[in-house]
Amino acid sequence: MAVVTYETVARVCDELRAQGTRPSQRLVMAKTGGGAHQVLQHLRAWHAQHPDAAAPAPALGPSITRLLAEEFGRIEAQARLNAEERLREVEEANEELMRESARLEQENAAYQQQLVTLTAERDRVQGQARQQGVDLERLQGNLEQERRAAEAARVDLAQARLKTESQQELVEQMRGELTNLRTSIDSERTGRIEAERSLASANASVQELRKNLDKMIELHDAIDADNDQLQKALQAERAIAAEAQRELAACRAESRALGARAEDLARREKSLQEELQQLRGETERKSSKGRREE
Repeated sequence: MAVVTYETVARVCDELRAQGTRPSQRLVMAKTGGGAHQVLQHLRAWHAQHPDAAAPAPALGPSITRLLAEEFGRIEAQARLNAEERLREVEEANEELMRESARLEQENAAYQQQLVTLTAERDRVQGQARQQGVDLERLQGNLEQERRAAEAARVDLAQARLKTESQQELVEQMRGELTNLRTSIDSERTGRIEAERSLASANASVQELRKNLDKMIELHDAIDADNDQLQKALQAERAIAAEAQRELAACRAESRALGARAEDLARREKSLQEELQQLRGETERKSSKGRREE
């Protein structure tokens, strides 16, 4: 629907009047393309500025008076017809105005309903934004807890690795001591074999052998006692080594478990980061949408 000015309506009315046609609302609307309300206002203003004024009748003879009376009668009839036509035009204009008013009321009601809907949508989006803010803070808190747990797991893993390395050093030390003990035993065995060889070669020196026999017996007993002690020490060292091996295996299992826990915490941290980024993107999109709708 085009916007029509008074000048446009006045120009169309002057053209119609020059053609001998009475300007009506429908004709002006058809020529200008304006709405009924606008055309009617401008048409009323034009009629107010162009009243149909009649000139005073001069004093004439009876025949002319009769002719004038007939002419006036014709003019009056024409005026009555014009008035009736004008009345019909006014009625049509009123009907058009009523239809236009009803249409405007319907549009206004639709706009009001849209306003209520948009207001409710805005309130809903704002509520969602506030809830998402709360969820975002909760997720950030959970993420911080997971980070602290991951850091604690890393510390535990480092401590376990240090403990494992310490146990490995202890095992290596015990292995060295065990090797030394075996070397000592071999040396004792070699000494005993050498003593036996000396005893075999001393058949010619029986007297000297008898003198040294008691000493050799005592030495043999001492060697056996030392050998027993070495065997006991060896068994104790073996038990310690076995315990160290079990503790090392437990430490390795604990290290693997801590490594798996650290990997799981890293995956959970990555998942929480992705969920946090999705919530932030959704919050920003809804906030932008809410601002555009407002």
